[in-house]
Amino acid sequence: MKRHSNLHLLSATCRLSPGDEDTEGAVRQWEDTFGVKSGKSKRESEFMNARLQFLSGKQEERDGLVELCIGVEGKVAWSNVLGRANRAGVLGNDGIVDMLGVRWKFVLLEGQERSKL
Repeated sequence: MKRHSNLHLLSATCRLSPGDEDTEGAVRQWEDTFGVKSGKSKRESEFMNARLQFLSGKQEERDGLVELCIGVEGKVAWSNVLGRANRAGVLGNDGIVDMLGVRWKFVLLEGQERSKL
């Protein structure tokens, strides 16, 4: 774990089943089941040190995990992560990594942002 202590899960985004638009119900279910409080939006929970966000289900789109946002401490480490993703051919033009059917956003954490972790 020490080797990757500069990486921090900031958020996860999940899509509900096709046709299910009750994102507030999903948040309530997480609150009731795991005792986590709702976030700033009615579509998210604050789970551990990260946010869990829910999207309405859509026909023709799979449900489940859609996106992870990972904070990376330090420009060198952040640049290294994106460089490895680029060499692996999974880094998009928008700086987003598309791997295993999940969007991975790697954001640089510096200064004030680190103290919030």
